[in-house]
Amino acid sequence: MHKQRIQGEATVKTMVGYAVRQAVQTRPSAVVMEDLTHLRGRTKSRKLSRIVSRWARATLRERLEFRTEAGGSRLETVNAV
Repeated sequence: MHKQRIQGEATVKTMVGYAVRQAVQTRPSAVVMEDLTHLRGRTKSRKLSRIVSRWARATLRERLEFRTEAGGSRLETVNAV
């Protein structure tokens, strides 16, 4: 189980990293992301759902912060509609 979790996290990091690199490739002046803190996933386990959801959002935010700062862009968060 532990090995599967590590592989899953690595896959998510790779996919998020690729998507973020593609998004900031043109060096936009600002990157806007929705505040997704209120969303929850749907799995059989409520606890697992929360862990995965928080981890994935944290990974996305960390990658966006790093890439926008390195590329000279500004990262803004807006309320989800």
